[in-house]
Amino acid sequence: MLQLKSIIRLHFNGYLEGYCMNPEFSRDFNHTLIFKALPPVNQVYYKSQAVSGATVLECKAEPSNFTVRLLEIIHAPEKPLWESVKEMTGFAIKDAESRLFGTFSLDLITVGDRSRWRSLEVRNLADLLVNHGRTMNPGDEKFFPFASLWFLFKKRVPADWGTIRFQHPMNVYSQERGKFDLLVKKQLQEAAVDEGPVWIVIRDFSQEPVFRFGEEPQTERLLKLLTKQKECFSGNIKGVHVVTETGTTDLVQQFEILKS
Repeated sequence: MLQLKSIIRLHFNGYLEGYCMNPEFSRDFNHTLIFKALPPVNQVYYKSQAVSGATVLECKAEPSNFTVRLLEIIHAPEKPLWESVKEMTGFAIKDAESRLFGTFSLDLITVGDRSRWRSLEVRNLADLLVNHGRTMNPGDEKFFPFASLWFLFKKRVPADWGTIRFQHPMNVYSQERGKFDLLVKKQLQEAAVDEGPVWIVIRDFSQEPVFRFGEEPQTERLLKLLTKQKECFSGNIKGVHVVTETGTTDLVQQFEILKS
């Protein structure tokens, strides 16, 4: 009976839809840049964080469902912008901790739209965390957007004080641009063991993108890697997309891997 009640509670919190019990994004998330070059999707669910740092999304679509492995990166020279987002989130967390009781975790699932990062209001986010936290029991989760950022807030255990552990998926790319293939290789290795169709999406928030087609040695190394991994693209991996502020590049098509 307890398990049934738990499932019913998840349903009314909006976490259970059809076959999937994972938290669901709102429909406007389906129209963000990361999905622009993918097959149309009806619903998107958060599944997990991968070892490589990618966020694993389950997409319900017609004619068949698929997985997206979303890796969000920013080039090291632009790290201060991302640090400011973390700093403001940290201020909101400190404020919320002073008004909550219990141990919580706050996971930033995806960072959304760079142009909206600066709209993050510290006090408003703190108030939202407090309002959610005060109604939560140990094990409860809340999945919500704020300033285009998507958070998963969970209460761990009761306590006489407030503590919030914060994690985020942003990867600061600090290697040479020419070694971009190493990042792609890691994603291919993880995606190769997935069941069903999977798309790898590398979302680059840098104003000066890390990937630049035609730039050597980056182009030569990527071509060599993708050619070596050609069989992956005849299997479950359907594509590797690099998404920037200006557009999407399908690396498999760009390098004409399936035609070689």
